[in-house]
Amino acid sequence: GIVLLAQERWSDGLFVTLGALIPLSSGLLMSQRRYMWVLFPAFILLARWGHHPWVDRAITFGFVLGLAVFTALFASWYWVA
Repeated sequence: GIVLLAQERWSDGLFVTLGALIPLSSGLLMSQRRYMWVLFPAFILLARWGHHPWVDRAITFGFVLGLAVFTALFASWYWVA
């Protein structure tokens, strides 16, 4: 959200920032992913950054690492949703 605001994309930046801060301000982290999926401007920003090969690899590595962590937690019978 901060990057979008710095790029003067006010509506997208405000939407992403408030969309992330309001659910996180409740203090409960359960099911936060459900609220974060609608923050599509952040994913559009990642797609624009992914134009550079090294940034694309870093983004892919981050998502693969997250997938591995959540898969390991799920396999260990932890609630991951």
